[in-house]
Amino acid sequence: LMTFLRSIAGNRNEAMFRLAALTGMRRGELVGLRWSDIDLSRRRLTVNQSVTVVDGVELASVPKTRRSRRALDLDAATVVALQQHRSQ
Repeated sequence: LMTFLRSIAGNRNEAMFRLAALTGMRRGELVGLRWSDIDLSRRRLTVNQSVTVVDGVELASVPKTRRSRRALDLDAATVVALQQHRSQ
């Protein structure tokens, strides 16, 4: 994991790759993530929606199960990566 994290440093998608690797979020959850779901000061995000593509159309929906709707803690380096991504 450390080798992977070093290899993505500076990549334009670094924040997304870090979230995927360190939180276990699914692809649709990552795509559905909004800035309003992220609290950088508390180092926490909530998974409130997932995005899927059906017949070429993106559809956002709430996760199917209560367990999928969850709050995740973020490490300091991921918060920095998100802050940098947002400022870009």
